[in-house]
Amino acid sequence: MDIDEQQRLGAEIASQAVALARASTDLQFDREPGLRERFGERGVAKSYEDALHTMRFLAESVSLGSAATFAGYARWLDDVLLAAHVPPGVLPEHFRILKEVILLRLSPPAASQASAALDEALAVLAEKRSST
Repeated sequence: MDIDEQQRLGAEIASQAVALARASTDLQFDREPGLRERFGERGVAKSYEDALHTMRFLAESVSLGSAATFAGYARWLDDVLLAAHVPPGVLPEHFRILKEVILLRLSPPAASQASAALDEALAVLAEKRSST
């Protein structure tokens, strides 16, 4: 895929970042009501902010054609969330939910690129968990 196409797909993802972040956050808190109980509305708002940053980083990684860039971000974000006492399964589950939402809302080429980056990030997180 050429750089112009990568940038076009990244721009498509970026243009949907707010909606995708909101949908994935809402879905995760709906599926895991214990999270809302534990973290409250402030936690929901913070999760949405994190999801929005994640979407922007995902869009940029797709624009660069670098799933590895997103996987590095995922490793860093995991460290940040663990330090904030967020349970270790929350981030991988969010990535799985985000992938679901992306597959429903983006064009097939953009969804494919975003999914590949999310899959690489999930693999990095699984490897990280198995080595600790």
